[in-house]
Amino acid sequence: TYSTKYLLDSNNNSGVAGQVLISTATGVDWSDGSDIIGGPYLPLAGGTLSGNLTMDDSDILFKHSDGSNYYRLGIGASANFEIYNTNYGRTDLLITQSTGNVGIGVTNPGAPLEIAAESTNVGNTLLNIGNAILNPNTRDSWIKMFGSQATVDKTFAVGNMYGKFVVNYLGTRATNPESGGTKMFTIDGSNGNV
Repeated sequence: TYSTKYLLDSNNNSGVAGQVLISTATGVDWSDGSDIIGGPYLPLAGGTLSGNLTMDDSDILFKHSDGSNYYRLGIGASANFEIYNTNYGRTDLLITQSTGNVGIGVTNPGAPLEIAAESTNVGNTLLNIGNAILNPNTRDSWIKMFGSQATVDKTFAVGNMYGKFVVNYLGTRATNPESGGTKMFTIDGSNGNV
């Protein structure tokens, strides 16, 4: 039933703010959305979307409860898929349309996986894969490989130190490969000496 002022349900009720009209077995009733839980439409209060959701030139926003900090999930420049952090004004994750390359903190990844090398990462873990990490230090970069047991410190580091390729036995995970450990193997990049 349609009124010039209100949309009405089967009982001629206008409902309250925030409700939607839904079709039921007995007619049309107002709903707060909690009983819309699935089907070929977008659920309003949780549930499963059984069909496809197509969004043209639109993004999905995930907002913090304070309403100011949120992530944007959608299609960016050059039809790339991206997760954009609006609070910091940066693309945190991007997948390129043309190559499928993935960038973390990078907007034009040139490899299957490219991670931004930022000054804020100096001395911190940049990439952790199982028992190995990429650990950029103040001047050089290292790959640290830990022992198979977390409680046993048998750590090696491989890296570039002042233009030399170095294999360094650190012993403990916390040891800085630039200043500690035992140099097991070194190749001097300037002359090839081993």
